[in-house]
Amino acid sequence: MDVGSISHLVAAIAYSLLTILLIVSWRGRGAGVVLIVAAALTAVWAVVAMVYSTPEDQIAPVLRVAEVARSAGWIAVLWSVLAAMRSEEHTSELQSHSFISYAVFCLKKKKLQTPH
Repeated sequence: MDVGSISHLVAAIAYSLLTILLIVSWRGRGAGVVLIVAAALTAVWAVVAMVYSTPEDQIAPVLRVAEVARSAGWIAVLWSVLAAMRSEEHTSELQSHSFISYAVFCLKKKKLQTPH
């Protein structure tokens, strides 16, 4: 067994453990599913890379498919994080606008009630 195979084996074990940990601690949120799938795809990729690792420059088609699937999984994770951040940003913008509107309303009301 060469160093590349050993490192892919270690990665497969680590990502398999991460996948199990994520499944056990999952709270039913959509972003968790995406992360679980990405970790599982990375574990599968590591196994495929270990099995099909060759010293030549040829890459097996199954390894290419595994790499694309792994990359797509992590892109989906990044996409879901960005979507959550954008949603959170939009919510905080709405909250700050409503807070400012309420403050202006209170100041106008106070000004109208104050005798001149």
